[in-house]
Amino acid sequence: MNSLSFFKPEFFWALFVLGAIILIHFLKRPRTRNLKFSTLRFFQSQAMKSFKARRLRSILQLIVRCALAALIIALFARPFDKNNPLSMINDPQASIFVWIDPTHSMEMRTAEKSSGEIAAEVADSLRRRLPVTSKFYLYDHAVKEFLPSVDETVRFSSRHGDPDPASAIRKLKTDGAERKVLLLLSDFQGNTGAVFDSILKDLPDDIMAVCVPVLQNKLWNYSISDARQIPGQNAVSVKVYARGKALQGGKIYAVIDNMRTARIEVSLAEDDSTEVRIPLGSSSRLNGGEVILETPDPLSFDNRTFFAPGQSSSSRVLIVGDWNENQVIAAALKVSGGSMWDEIIMKNELELVYDDLDSADLVIINSLKRPSRALDAFAASHTRMKSVIISLAVQEEIQNWSSALLSKVFASASGKLSSFRSDTPVPMVLTDTISELWRGFPNIKSEEVAVYGFCKGIPGDVLLRFGGGAPAVSAMTDKAGRKWVISATPLGITNENNLCETGFFVPFIDRLARYAVSGFLDNKQVWIAGDAVRNPFYGEGTSALIVNSDGERKNILQNQPFIKIDKPGIYKMVPSGKPSWNFAVNADPHESQIISSLSNQDNEKVLIVKKDHLLSSADSSLGFWYLPWALLCLLLLAEILLWTGKESGVAKRSSE
Repeated sequence: MNSLSFFKPEFFWALFVLGAIILIHFLKRPRTRNLKFSTLRFFQSQAMKSFKARRLRSILQLIVRCALAALIIALFARPFDKNNPLSMINDPQASIFVWIDPTHSMEMRTAEKSSGEIAAEVADSLRRRLPVTSKFYLYDHAVKEFLPSVDETVRFSSRHGDPDPASAIRKLKTDGAERKVLLLLSDFQGNTGAVFDSILKDLPDDIMAVCVPVLQNKLWNYSISDARQIPGQNAVSVKVYARGKALQGGKIYAVIDNMRTARIEVSLAEDDSTEVRIPLGSSSRLNGGEVILETPDPLSFDNRTFFAPGQSSSSRVLIVGDWNENQVIAAALKVSGGSMWDEIIMKNELELVYDDLDSADLVIINSLKRPSRALDAFAASHTRMKSVIISLAVQEEIQNWSSALLSKVFASASGKLSSFRSDTPVPMVLTDTISELWRGFPNIKSEEVAVYGFCKGIPGDVLLRFGGGAPAVSAMTDKAGRKWVISATPLGITNENNLCETGFFVPFIDRLARYAVSGFLDNKQVWIAGDAVRNPFYGEGTSALIVNSDGERKNILQNQPFIKIDKPGIYKMVPSGKPSWNFAVNADPHESQIISSLSNQDNEKVLIVKKDHLLSSADSSLGFWYLPWALLCLLLLAEILLWTGKESGVAKRSSE
């Protein structure tokens, strides 16, 4: 099959000029006059041969001129090999936009160079292979702009925080370049690959994306995280991970107020983890510190983690849905929660704004009656340390809207729900009565609960079942680390069950809510370096000062909704007129997992290629471009020879 295609096929309209060339050729032919001769015996035979040669030369000259015109037109149309989509990189008029992942996982160094340095070399090598008329842009993560890069060497620099590739793509959409190629160089670790999967699906037709994984060989990494003080003990606990390789004889210790504790030796099997307890000195003030792991490691940024007491505060609950149906949920939380829930707010879908969802610690969505842009934005966001309880219903509209919301967070939830109605009541069955979740319930099976309608096929780990064995409540964790608890039947006032009319309801709601927020209730504000977190004083009119462990001012809070701290460490929050507290800022633990999360979504606009294939394709495309220019030179040479032959023939006839 012919693989030749053209970037600008509209130039082939100029082929009509061939008709003009042919017309001029025949109009300029010498006119013949008929002369009468009595005999031809005095004419030499060479004259007839010369006439035939001139005729052949004239035809060849016409063919060469037409071929020259057609080839020049084809060069303007810019040919390329359509079987190689990477040929677009060598379009002389293309603009190449390069985005290099700046996250700390790109510092992985199992060879002489890190992943980030390899990515920078690939960008440099590609730039040297591009046509001189191509435009080359490199994304600057500090200013969030694509800046022209001509002669300076591409250098890699890592930074904490969300790499935010969506901002880069938004810049491309507003760029006026005719042909745009987006080159993404990354290890696609942690959340980065998942983000690409979502944003690359909606690329405009004028942008082609090329994803180039720059992974090291034989990936392995040791890391520590989740350091925290043990309540009632003068000690710190920390989790140690050995990914891809066993850890032998690692040394771990804590540093508090520049005082180092004794080293503890730790060893782990490959892909194993453990929790290590580090005793502190009796004189330690426990205002915070850091834990350090000493061991050879190709990725060292995650070999230290910080801990601090943090701010103790209550949690905020937002209940979304019909007020009349949801008031029993709010009442159950107030009765059972005590001081656990500082504020319980109820809003319907029309009143809801994104700030309501972002400022809540627990969001309860009960029987979604209509779609909500705020909920869609919340589902698509990567806000950390949030918990959601969502209840479904058998009504088709409620089920469709709830299912659509879940599918934005979990692809596995799409299209698997179905309605179930029963004329006979279906009870609820606990998994046990001894675990922390269900401890204290008198019976595993609740006969007083009668469910007449629920959704079958809810995804996740089952926490509770119906009498027939179908899942009643399940739990899932999304890619941002948010915990979702899914109920197959409504939780408020409804005809589908009698939950709110039974003694089972209050402890049931209480346990679901506590389970949803478990793990971050005591220290709910988790600070990740480079990530924006909500200002705890936003909307109160309170100003605050943030200082680092050296007493230097880092941020002054006035009325901004979000705060961002760029580096890990121990910081102090000093609010005006309120007690101050220390808090720890750590690196993103997802960057330590060394698991590539980029799915295989090759299509006409998105390619996933190896770096060697990218560069070799660029070289082969350049070779493809030399061919038409060589042919053009041959045709010009043929034209010169034909003209020379014509002049020689004229000179010869003149001498005769």
